[in-house]
Amino acid sequence: MTCHLAPRALLCALATLLATGCVERVLCADVPTAPGCTPPADSGPDAQTDGGDGDAGPCGACPAATPLCREADGECVACLGDGDCGGDTPLCDTDAGTCVGCLRDADCDDPTAARCEAGACTGCDDSLQCAGITGTEVCDTDAVTCVQCTTDERDACGGNVCDGADHTCTTRPERSKGLCQDCVADAECRDGQLCVAMTFEGTDVGRFCLWREDAPGGAGGNCLSVRPYVETESLTSVDGVTTNICTLRQTTCVALNQFDMMGCTVGTPPPAATDSECGFTGVDDGLCRVRSGPTNRCTTPCLSDDDCLPGSSCNTAATPRYCEF
Repeated sequence: MTCHLAPRALLCALATLLATGCVERVLCADVPTAPGCTPPADSGPDAQTDGGDGDAGPCGACPAATPLCREADGECVACLGDGDCGGDTPLCDTDAGTCVGCLRDADCDDPTAARCEAGACTGCDDSLQCAGITGTEVCDTDAVTCVQCTTDERDACGGNVCDGADHTCTTRPERSKGLCQDCVADAECRDGQLCVAMTFEGTDVGRFCLWREDAPGGAGGNCLSVRPYVETESLTSVDGVTTNICTLRQTTCVALNQFDMMGCTVGTPPPAATDSECGFTGVDDGLCRVRSGPTNRCTTPCLSDDDCLPGSSCNTAATPRYCEF
């Protein structure tokens, strides 16, 4: 009896099996699930292929997570090129066959994430990683972010200083400020001085250039030699230098800079004064006193002559004591 290859219904197929044993030519072709037949490898409910065309190629059947066949080594991978990637991982690492956020530092253009690490952009740890990000080409390694400048790397500022508070270039020339003048960086102060935040009565009154106690040609190891900066304090400058600083003990740089320079209103009757017009607003660092005739000027409180500028003495008979003009 001859076996026919034309499709048959299940009943006929089974009958033919019983009568002739022609399983492979009839049943397995027409009824893959019949006894003795082996279903194709890709016929199960969980089977997946690399292209959906029924031909898995040299990789065999690839799972959904790595659906592409890399024929060179027969590996199933997530991508063969950048066109297979997108979203937050737009690049293909062809060696690993995976989609990543970056392959090199140049792929990272966010100042807060300029370094490529294990396929992801993260914070910088070297200025070379910031080099291609215009305007923020220096790495602030403390904040792991790219900035315009730091106090150590201020080439972008030319001959001006970098404001360490916000890491931006200023229009303030280096070494241009003297004692008790306002500042934003140590490099703005003259040699032997540092830019230090000054407080008075618990209030922040600004940042000023003050002597280091160990500065040769300045305090020379003794703050009493640079009156009125006779108070010695261990302070940290705005750029992180901690050392002994010669500062003021009875007033602020704001009030000292007004001494005999700023007019004020003396109350009635003299010598009552409106002291609040002098010094930093809100603290008792300045006094208004009669200078001569109708002229009234701002001065500073003192304990002794050491608290007054050279050439001025402390009026110890007055209450409160003040530096005379």
